[in-house]
Order: sequence, then C-alpha cells, then structure tokens
Amino acid sequence: MGAWIALGLALAVLVGQLATRSQFLIEDSFIAFRYARNWAEMGLATWNPSDTPPVEGYSTVLWVWLLRGAYAFGFSLPAAAQLMGAIFGCGTVVLLHRFLVLDLRLRRTAGALGIAALVLHPPFVIWCSGGLETSAQTFFMFLAARALLQKQSKWKKERLYGITAGLATIAVIWLRPEGFLWAAGITLTMILTARLRPLTERPSRLRWTLTLGLQLLGLALLLFWRHSVYGTWLPNTVAAKSGLDGAVLTRGMASSASWALSTLIPLALLVLAPFSLRGPQRAGLLACLLICCGGLAYNLLVGGDWMPYFRFLTPISPFLCAALAISLAHLPARGAWAPGLPLVLMGALPLSGEFQYGIAPEALLQRLNYRSFDKGTFRSERAQFKRSAQNLESFRAIGRALGAIYKPEDSIVMGAIGAIGWESDMVVYDRNGLVDPEVASLPRSTESRSAGHDRRVPRAWFLKRKPTVLQAMIVPKAALEPDSPAFDAAVRASARIVFGQDPQGEAPLREAVIPRVYEVPQQVNFPKAYALLVWEYSEDTQRVRQFWRHYGY
Repeated sequence: MGAWIALGLALAVLVGQLATRSQFLIEDSFIAFRYARNWAEMGLATWNPSDTPPVEGYSTVLWVWLLRGAYAFGFSLPAAAQLMGAIFGCGTVVLLHRFLVLDLRLRRTAGALGIAALVLHPPFVIWCSGGLETSAQTFFMFLAARALLQKQSKWKKERLYGITAGLATIAVIWLRPEGFLWAAGITLTMILTARLRPLTERPSRLRWTLTLGLQLLGLALLLFWRHSVYGTWLPNTVAAKSGLDGAVLTRGMASSASWALSTLIPLALLVLAPFSLRGPQRAGLLACLLICCGGLAYNLLVGGDWMPYFRFLTPISPFLCAALAISLAHLPARGAWAPGLPLVLMGALPLSGEFQYGIAPEALLQRLNYRSFDKGTFRSERAQFKRSAQNLESFRAIGRALGAIYKPEDSIVMGAIGAIGWESDMVVYDRNGLVDPEVASLPRSTESRSAGHDRRVPRAWFLKRKPTVLQAMIVPKAALEPDSPAFDAAVRASARIVFGQDPQGEAPLREAVIPRVYEVPQQVNFPKAYALLVWEYSEDTQRVRQFWRHYGY
C-alpha cells in the first residue's frame, strides 16, 4: 500500500509542477504543428504548399502523425502537444514505479527515492512539457527496456514481452531520426547484460526474435513511407544538422558536464554504483548505466542543444533514476535516506529561480558555457527557459501581425521559423535549412553557432527568390510616422541587428530592401502600443540605395 501511495504522491508532484511553473512551449514545436495542420488540411505533410517535391523538415514522424490526428478531431495543437507530453511523462513515472517496486522488489526507501528523483529531475520535468516529442521518446525507450529486462517466463508472457519491446522500439524509431540507433542500442545492451543473470532468468530467443523482427519491420515501413512521400531515405533535418568537428565535440562535452554538475545524480552514481555492481540487481544496474552512457555519447556527438534543461539527455532520465535507486538499495537498512534525500532535493534546485544554478559554482558553469554562440552571454538553464518563453510570445505576435498584413502566397525569410510560420501561414524560407534542401546541402559554417544551426545563411542569400519580407520586428507605434525620430530609431535598431550580425553577408540587402512600418489591425492579438517594422523586397535599386545612404550604409 505504501508503494502505491508514493506513486500517487509522485504523480501529483509532477502534474503540479507542469500546471504551475514548468509548463511552456518551445519555438521549434511549431514546426511540427504547421506540418500536422498542412497534412490534415491538404492531405500532405508539407512546410510550404508550393514546395515540389515536399520537404521533410521535421525530426519526428510519429509525433506529427499524432498531432495530425489531434487536429482532425478539433484539438488545438499547442494544447494537444502539452497534454500528450504530460500523459507520456506520467506514464514514465508509472513504468519506473513498476520496475523498481514490482520487478526488482527494491526496499521501499530506495524505490521511493528513485521515483522522487525522477519527478524532481529538472530535464525530465521541463520536457514533459515543451510541445516536442521528448516525453514520448523517454516513455517508449523505458517501456522497451523494461520489457526486455523481465525474467524468463512462460511462452505467452515471453511473446508479450517481445511484442511490447518491439512495438516500443518501433515508436522510438518513428519518433527520432536516430531512433533506430536507440532501438538497436537498447536491445544490444539488454542482450549483453542478460548474460550476467542466471540461465533460468535470461529472456528466451522468442523474445529477442520478436523484438528484432518488429524493429526491422518498423524501420523498413518508415523508410519506404518516407521515400514514397518525400523521395528521400532520410529527413532533410539530418542533412541540415549533421556534421562532426572539434567545435561540436567541445559543445557536447561542455553540455554534458553542465548537466552532471547541475543535476548531481550522475556524479553521485560515480560513487555509489560501483559498490552495487556485484549485487543481485547488477544486470539491471549495468543496463541502466550503459544506456545512460549511450545518451551521453549521443549528446557529445551532436554538440548538445541550445534549448533549456538538456533536452537530448532527457530520455535517459528514468534509467538514471533507476540506477540511483538500485545503488541506494544496497546501503544498510534505512541508510538510503541520508545520501538519497539531500541528493534528490539538491538536484531539483535548478528548477527554481532562487537557486537556478543548483549547488554548482556559477563561475564553473560560466566556463562551461555551451551556448557561446550567443555573443558569449551566459544564462542558467532557468534563465534560458524564461528567455525561450519570452521569445515565443514575441514570435507569435509577429506571426499574427504578418498573417493580417500579407497573403499566404507572400514569403518571409526567417531563422526561427516555427511560431512565425505557424501564425502567419506565409511561405517561409529557412535560414537554417531545416525545411530547405538547398541550404542543408551547403558546407558547415566555421563560426561558433548554436547546436543544429551550423549551416545558417544570411538573409541576403535568399534575394534570388525575391522574398516579400526579409526582416520583421516589433517597434513603438510612434514609428508609424515616416521620417520621424521614432521611425529613424526603429530603422537603426533593426539595421544594427541585421548588419551587425553579418556585415559582409548581408551587404546586398542595402540594394534590395526598404524598411516599412505597419499598423497592426485591432482584432489581432498584438501589443497595443506597438507596430510592425518589416524589411520589404524592392527592385527599385536606386531608391533603396538612396534610403540606406541616408542612414550611413
């Protein structure tokens, strides 16, 4: 009874955090929203309706399918994504409870601490929200691992475990481009660690055969579906984001080190786990530790992520907390509370604004700043979380204004394409190449960039396509008056942003665009005291040159 009470409390804590301080949407989630909406309305998952052939510029096929279904039933896609994330998060907590308490039969103290660690683990809590597929990936990875870790049983149960593991790994394969590596890695890990168990407890060949057979079938179906729709075997995001060099590895190492210092559990396991590797649960412990190492390797190779709270390391959260619980279970009776409870509570501190760095020294985290692309600015994970929420609010307002001013066939050049593309419904040209194969095929930049944005091109690169708008920003309403001081100030501020970032690359804009300020219709949800400044494409070269000469460019 006590174990079920602990589970109920854990779920209440998680839901409470999601309902109050941890609920948010990340800008990238709106890319999947737009694909899902276009698929439901046009019958094809495409970014720009005019793209021929369509481009797979999203990284999560199954998530887009789920969102498309939600949209078809009349759900708001942002709300549906939040709800699904919370459901998968709660499901992961239930799976961990069943694994620790029912499968491994750990002592109550250790099991309760493992579950508490998960519902207070910052990456897990934050990414049960966000609007992305991370929570679903975490759930299905742990579901597959748990099915493969079950002791050998009768034929019917072996078949059930094999089918469960196979279907769960299919979901992982369909959720992420690298999902087949996760599926193969989890299966291989379980095969290897099963050899540490007595012969009578090892999974049967039937379980492995069903798991591997379903994995291969799921991968084949995905590849053939993708090729039939998009004409490629891999999503365009792989080409846009892939590449390995010293800068990527450095970012990845700094990101992983920041994660360990902020969340503390990885460092604690370095001390606690070795003493438990000879215990009766050594197979499960070693399996969890190896999967955590796989997550760290992946984070290293992709260079981490610019988003808050270590998104790429979130899927290993239940494995991390399971390893902690198993390690604590080998301490003397009632002895787990002393190291376990302070560790869990201190690891949760980065969720708080008051203790946003946890107990890690701020100076050390600054030296590990893996978001160095942002002009050397250092932000804690909490600060980056708040900044992402603020940016999303601005982007959505800009997108709504653009949708009211321009037609869907008009085009805009953007770097952060998600929210503006979703709200404006305009043709969007992507500076990062996620939805643009031509940009994705370019060489990687040698400059310090954010993770996944190493092929970013200047706005001027798209002049050959004659886009309608090449820059948009919110400015005071006083800037509506042409040639007024407020108008001049708004133009100069936007010019500092554009030309300051890449003076040489953006230089052609001084012969092709003219800023203009629009009043946003009252019915649009837009800040009342503000207007929208846009840089519009113009073929009147003489007029454009004269305009920019006035501003010293």
